[in-house]
Amino acid sequence: MARKKNPPYKTGDHCFFVNTRNKIRFGKIKSTHESTDGVLHYQIVDTTDYRFNIVEHKYCADTDKLLKGVKRPAKR
Repeated sequence: MARKKNPPYKTGDHCFFVNTRNKIRFGKIKSTHESTDGVLHYQIVDTTDYRFNIVEHKYCADTDKLLKGVKRPAKR
């Protein structure tokens, strides 16, 4: 099944995201950044434990069902 196109988020929006431990969390976007290669990144505050996370756009979605099976690569 193809994944739906995910529009970019703005500061103040809420979304689901995959954290570094591959858990789906819900948070508020504090700021948006674009890297030199054009990849969108968000600074997100987790609403459960109030941790700051830096997350790429591809690991964010409007519903948690869209993130089922999405995994972030392991750090080396």
